[in-house]
Amino acid sequence: MAGLLHIDDHVLFSQGVMALLQDVPTLRWLGHADSIASGVEKCRQCQPDMVLLDYFLPDGHGLDAARQLLALDPALRIVFLTMEHSRHIMEQCQALGVHGYLQKTVGRQELLEALEAVRKGQHYYMWRQHDEGWQSPANKITLLSKREKQIALLVCAGLTSAEIAERLSLSLLTVSTHRKNLLRKLDIKNAAQLAALASQLKATL
Repeated sequence: MAGLLHIDDHVLFSQGVMALLQDVPTLRWLGHADSIASGVEKCRQCQPDMVLLDYFLPDGHGLDAARQLLALDPALRIVFLTMEHSRHIMEQCQALGVHGYLQKTVGRQELLEALEAVRKGQHYYMWRQHDEGWQSPANKITLLSKREKQIALLVCAGLTSAEIAERLSLSLLTVSTHRKNLLRKLDIKNAAQLAALASQLKATL
């Protein structure tokens, strides 16, 4: 069972969400917070497994909130539930490590499916579920930083992490971190899959 906290300054909406979710056997409702500050404090107190998070909050926006919450608990699974519908913001959420993104117009069944997927450690983005073309790794290259693209190309060329560290005058830990992040952002598992993107990577540098 996963403990769930909801951060949203619309109390009536949060009460509606609570009514939808409080009887779900795999979830334990831990309460509601109406700002980033109160949400961070409640996370310290009740240590939720998952957080449902609005994008627009009185003391900042959802990306700021997600950064603060993940700094507090890197294992926290965050799902945005918001009226904001921007692929750019969704991409930023994905790059940050947010597990899910849903609009408030979502139906109960899809909300439950998304939360169950995230509870199991999976990711659920509405635009990814309904737009297969957007899911391809080639379309996610724009999520990479310039340094990550450089390292990706060197991986494609067959260099080891130690060789990349020496060539770029970076520490081995830094290179390893970049490699892990770029694979996560592209949603791929290994260097072989990365090599298939070499031409697209070169075109972006």
